[in-house]
Amino acid sequence: IQSQKNILVILLLCFVLELSSCASDKASISETRNAASTASQSSTWSNGDYVKQETGNVKIDASVIAPDLTEAPVILAEPFIVDKKTAESLLFQNEEVLNRTDANNVYVLEGSNGSFLNIVESNNFMGNGFLGFGTSFSTCINNVFSWQKNVIINNTKEFSTETDLSFASRKSAIAKVEETLQQLGVKNLGAFTVYSLDNKTLKSEEEKIKTNPDYSAAIASGKMSFKDSWSEDDDCYFMFIECHLQGIPVTTDEVYFSKDDESLSGNLITVIYSKRGIEYLQFMNLYQEKSTEQMAQIITLDAAIAALTDKFASIITANNYVVSKIQLVYVPTLMGQKNNEFRMIPAWCFTTNEYGVLDQDKSAEADMNAKDETKELLTTYNILISAVDGKEII
Repeated sequence: IQSQKNILVILLLCFVLELSSCASDKASISETRNAASTASQSSTWSNGDYVKQETGNVKIDASVIAPDLTEAPVILAEPFIVDKKTAESLLFQNEEVLNRTDANNVYVLEGSNGSFLNIVESNNFMGNGFLGFGTSFSTCINNVFSWQKNVIINNTKEFSTETDLSFASRKSAIAKVEETLQQLGVKNLGAFTVYSLDNKTLKSEEEKIKTNPDYSAAIASGKMSFKDSWSEDDDCYFMFIECHLQGIPVTTDEVYFSKDDESLSGNLITVIYSKRGIEYLQFMNLYQEKSTEQMAQIITLDAAIAALTDKFASIITANNYVVSKIQLVYVPTLMGQKNNEFRMIPAWCFTTNEYGVLDQDKSAEADMNAKDETKELLTTYNILISAVDGKEII
C-alpha cells in the first residue's frame, strides 16, 4: 500500500510540473486591481508609454506596462500553502467523494460526477502549494478553449473580453471568484483578464479541433473528450488572474535557469466560472512576502533595451525578432538548493516573437537570403533583463 501511495505522489508531481509550463497569452486586461505600492514613486516610465524602434534584426513595437518608480524592493518570499479542509469545504461541498487519498503531503479527492481536487501541501516539493480543482464540464472547456503559447491552435481571439454573458456580468463573476480566493487565503490579486465563452463560439471552435488532423491521434485515443451538444447553460467565463507584490506583477511564465537546470513557475491563477459557480481553479507557487532584503535602484528601460539588442547582436541568425510587449515584473529565483525560499527580483520582461523560414529543406544560404515578408512566426517567449544589474536572467 505504501508503494502505491508513493507512486501516486510521483505521478501527481509529474502532472504538476507539466502544468507549470503553461502560461497565459493574454490579449487585454478587462479588470485591474490597483495594488498599493510601497516602492519609491518618482520617475521615468509609466503605463501607456510606447516604444517603437528598430536595430538590426530586432524591432520593438510595444506598449510599456510599468508603475512610475526609480527603485523597488528585492523581496524574500515563500510559497502560499492552501489549507486542504478549507479548499474541500469551498470547492467540493456539493460533491459526493468516491475516493480520498491523503499521504506524503498530497491530498486527492475524486467525486461521483467526475470532479477532482488535487492539493500539494508540502513546501519542500517543486510543486509548492499546488491546487487543481475541476469538474467534468471544465475538461470539455479546456479541450476547446486553447490559450497557451506556441500551441497548434490558439483561439483566444475568437472570444470577447468585453461581453457580459446572460447568467452574470463579468463584474459580478469576478466578485464571486475574488470572494472564494480570499476565503482560501489567496492575497495580492492583480489584473483580471476575462474571456466570455459563449456556447455558439465554443461549438464552432470544437468543430474546428475535431476536423484538425493534428488532433486526430489525441481524439482517437480518448485523451480529448467533447460535449455532445452545447446550450446557453454552457456559457462561462475563463479568467486569468495575476498576482502582485508591492504593486508589481509577478511574472506569469515559467522561468528556466540554465546554469542550475532548474525551472520555477510564475504566478497565474486560472478559473472557469459558469452559472453553477467555479468549475475549474488552478494555481501553484503563489509567492507571499516574508521580508524585504534590500531596496534596489531600477535601471532605465533604455538600459534594458540596450542589453536586449546586445544579446541578439551576438547571435548569428537570419531570423527576425519583434518585441510586442514590455512589462516590469517580479521574477522568482532560488536561494541555494531550497525549494521553499525565493528571492523576488524586479525585471524588465520583453515579450518576443521570433520569425524565420519554416521550410527545413531550404539551404542555409537560401534561409539567410529569405525576404522578411516570407518569414513566419516560429515561437513566442519572454526575455527577462534584471532591473537591478541589467543582466539577462537565465
